[in-house]
Amino acid sequence: MLDPEILCFDEPTSALDAESAQKVTELIKSLSKKDMGILIVTHDESFATNIATEIINLS
Repeated sequence: MLDPEILCFDEPTSALDAESAQKVTELIKSLSKKDMGILIVTHDESFATNIATEIINLS
């Protein structure tokens, strides 16, 4: 639990103001530099494009 292989986020910026969303984005980017996978579910395409290395679109 303290050293996960994968972190999952469900709409991590959906209810945040722009400043808080930017802080969350920076935090996720810093976590991605560690040896772990990150899965993010979001409806915010610009956020996904900004942060993702791979995007899977389910429509």
